[in-house]
Amino acid sequence: MTTPDPTDLRLASALADSGRAPVAQIAARAGVNTEEAAVRLLRMAQLGLPLVVGVEGDRAALHGWVRAQQPPARQLWTGPPAAAPPPVWTTPPSTPLGWGVPQSAAWARQPPQSNPAPLAATVGDTLSSTSPTGEAVSITLVEVVDTADALIAAAGHPLSAGMRATVVHTEVTGGPTGFEAVPDTCLTVVLADGAEVGKAGIVLSSRPPFRRGVAAGETVGGHTVFEVDAQAGIVGIRWRATLDTPPLDWRTA
Repeated sequence: MTTPDPTDLRLASALADSGRAPVAQIAARAGVNTEEAAVRLLRMAQLGLPLVVGVEGDRAALHGWVRAQQPPARQLWTGPPAAAPPPVWTTPPSTPLGWGVPQSAAWARQPPQSNPAPLAATVGDTLSSTSPTGEAVSITLVEVVDTADALIAAAGHPLSAGMRATVVHTEVTGGPTGFEAVPDTCLTVVLADGAEVGKAGIVLSSRPPFRRGVAAGETVGGHTVFEVDAQAGIVGIRWRATLDTPPLDWRTA
């Protein structure tokens, strides 16, 4: 029998003592970095431990903050005005951009082309960015199953009243150094009103989730479950490493 990781045991014990607490508080009790604690707790939930990792926020205040931080063209899915540069969710140019962090000297941007801007990325397209810790990474949107209520019901997971399930299948390829985070931590679905919904604490054995970490040059696949309002329209899938980096966007509608 495999010996449990001591850090995971401390986190599980701290959560068992409190029952419900912020991740930062659980991390402090277990003597673990908050970011590492969040990743470990998500992994334990995916492995079947009876816990759910979530966040709470003031929706109106958060929407106001996001609007204040980002140009309107990045929040709306209607495309830029005629004189604006191509939006950040267009497919990458044919010339490789190279490895590096956006806005740094290592990030080579292709000069503007005389040809019309390509259409936004869709299912099957691969886009390149950086991981949450700065390593190069490529993401391919393989499939979007909406609705996935039948899959959830077959797995015995209940859905909240008025909600539906959506399953997103992506593949992630590590750059020259790989990275340690769970890949779909950065993944959200974008609704017609511009709101983003993060992944739910649901794991399907028939659609395996991502494991933690991607090795250098390795391609791994995983399925992410989202729980959204039954009446909401999904217009896209978004992958954003941090709030300071441009998102990768795929249109689904």
